[in-house]
Amino acid sequence: MYIEDLYGEQYFAQSVVNRARRVNGEKEISLSLFEEDWNKEYLSKIDHHWKVGFDGEEYVVMIPRSKPRGRKAMKELKAVHRFFIDMRDNWIYETYSGSMTFQTRLNIVFAESGYNFVIVDTFSAQDMENFGDSSRLDLFQKVLTQYEAEFEVKGKIVYLRKQIGRDTDFHYRHQLNLKDITIETDATDFSTYARGYGKLKEIQDTLSNESIPYKTRSGTYYTEPGQNKLATETEGSSFTFTFTGTGFSFTTLAHFLGGKWEFKIDEDKAKTISTYKDVVAEQQTYEIFRGLENKTYTVIVTFKGKDSNNPYTKGTNVKPHNYLLDGNIIRLYRSLVGDEMYECTAEYTSPLAAIPGIGLKHHPPVRDETYTKQESLYARIKKEVDESLSVSITIDIADLRKQGYEQAQPNEGDRIFVIDERLDLNIETRIVEIQEVFDVDGNLISLSVTLANKSIKESYQSQMSDAVKQLKNLFEGRSKIPYNVLDEAVKLATDALKKAQTELIFDNGIVAVSKIDPNLMVVLNSAGLGISTDGGVTFENAITAFGINTNLLTAGAVYTNNIQIIGTESYFFWDGNEFLAMDPNDINKYVKITAGLIEIGGGAIRIKRPDGAYFIVDGIPQYDFTIQGMTPQFSSPEVTVAPRSCYTNATDAKDFQAYVFRHQGRYLRVNTSLYQNGGGTAYMSVEQSYEGFSGWRRWALVSSTVTSEDANSQNSSREMLIDFGVPSSGIKLIYIRIWTSNANTTAYGRVTGIWQEG
Repeated sequence: MYIEDLYGEQYFAQSVVNRARRVNGEKEISLSLFEEDWNKEYLSKIDHHWKVGFDGEEYVVMIPRSKPRGRKAMKELKAVHRFFIDMRDNWIYETYSGSMTFQTRLNIVFAESGYNFVIVDTFSAQDMENFGDSSRLDLFQKVLTQYEAEFEVKGKIVYLRKQIGRDTDFHYRHQLNLKDITIETDATDFSTYARGYGKLKEIQDTLSNESIPYKTRSGTYYTEPGQNKLATETEGSSFTFTFTGTGFSFTTLAHFLGGKWEFKIDEDKAKTISTYKDVVAEQQTYEIFRGLENKTYTVIVTFKGKDSNNPYTKGTNVKPHNYLLDGNIIRLYRSLVGDEMYECTAEYTSPLAAIPGIGLKHHPPVRDETYTKQESLYARIKKEVDESLSVSITIDIADLRKQGYEQAQPNEGDRIFVIDERLDLNIETRIVEIQEVFDVDGNLISLSVTLANKSIKESYQSQMSDAVKQLKNLFEGRSKIPYNVLDEAVKLATDALKKAQTELIFDNGIVAVSKIDPNLMVVLNSAGLGISTDGGVTFENAITAFGINTNLLTAGAVYTNNIQIIGTESYFFWDGNEFLAMDPNDINKYVKITAGLIEIGGGAIRIKRPDGAYFIVDGIPQYDFTIQGMTPQFSSPEVTVAPRSCYTNATDAKDFQAYVFRHQGRYLRVNTSLYQNGGGTAYMSVEQSYEGFSGWRRWALVSSTVTSEDANSQNSSREMLIDFGVPSSGIKLIYIRIWTSNANTTAYGRVTGIWQEG
């Protein structure tokens, strides 16, 4: 052993050394140096960051402590393996985001660090956000956590494995090589429930369900005949509105003569949009502002005339115009709240929370910007909860080299066996920490080992497994039924058995005959257990190899207040008042049965018809609701009803047909065939009420320039899909309307199918 000063000068040293080695890579030593003639030269100079060479490795002194010892001095030194200090003192200033392989991530950590690494096992790529801007040691620890890896340092090379250590067949046994043992359960941080929050979304607002109309308008407006909508072609015409929120979108008609709108908020912020689009007219929504402070704003919108990119309005004889629609054309944005603020959130409840004496015990929430995927965050919080209660075992052992341990001495991570009959302990476990004491000559004189923490999940799942085995033994007749389960039956049976006066006959098994009433017989043989009330003429089989005949149970009631069945893929709870089956990965997916009610959540229902086809999958009906139109056809006078297609030359929307139906599906799908004759554009729409009346709304619009000569079932086909929201079973009335872009063009249309679905 040697001591090295800050200038690289080395000195001889001799001391008893305590060394700790742990699975997480930590390695540290402590020693005491007493003032002697051989160390007077340097003892008083020893300070932090001096180095200690021991057992072929270098340690850096982090805590030097000086003490008097009589008339002389002594130094107590605590030193950490050099790897940790070198990595801690080096900083990575850049940040990296996204998915990377294990090797790519480690290249960042170890580049120019003075250390190399070797990846022994296979690791999957992982996603991490803002990785960097920290010490190499901190980043290395984050990588180990994210990729679930362990490491060991040998010289300047770091070896990475899924699990370090070796599988051994060595046994620590009481009265052989096990001096002392301590088992400690630590419930200080025990939890059964946790929530996790990942990276904050860059955009912290979203569209709300609130829409508003404009408040006032000024300037010159007119009804544009082509679309029969309010419009302006006068620069400076404006409209205003006030809203509360973080932004808004604006709905209008985009068209080939579109111009520019300028939106100003409180004379502070401005944005200009163009409504030019190379179509006759098409409803379009524009995002104007978002991400603003959540407060009340006043907006002034002004028509600014031509769009220089619009080829149709470049001449002096053609004026652009913009439409100002009626109704709620301004949709508001609102701030994100709660879980909406994050790229991902996760929630985990341990099955142990269902145990009455435990319940919900909250773990501190995990807030980590590196998580953008729910499954990774869920795995993190699940692990923290499952490992929150630990059981550790510390043992003092004899020098294993004297006991024939071929590897000479144990290492951190080794898998071993521990047996102590006094504690009913016989387990295979793992060494997570080794405390060693070496004499001044470097000989190992004491060794204690801390064994792996048994996570709460493993510990209690073991108990649950035992409970299931007990139930199995009960039904197989190998265990006693608990007194509080079949309460009255047990009392009756116990009294009957205690008072029985029975004669046992050994004939083809054991035959028990009541001395008071010989008609009462019980037979036990290899075929099973039989009960007779007619002197053995007939037997009711109570228990055979095929199961238990429950017809012979005498209990008037079975009390299920303590029954909980917890599997790996489903949880079942039965407390006598309700039956609950729950998906362990999604608590919102469940089936609950109570008196007079079956409640199914999260789409957890699937119904199969007698022919094998699925009628409902994940709670969604697998069929559509066909809708029938009014009879006779509800059409405007301007629409001619012909054998194959209806047609019109009207330039504003006219009734093609009306439909009344009950809202039983979320979506309305309308298929049409649409074409024209005359060189213009034909239009069909799905609308609610009439324009200008309260509640009017245009749900969908399709157009076609296909000519009547070229029309076929493919190129004239148009489809409209409308989301009516969650089915309400209320009555809905819709109109399908048809019109043309100009009076010289005839629009032809027919409905080829209309139905609800979803």
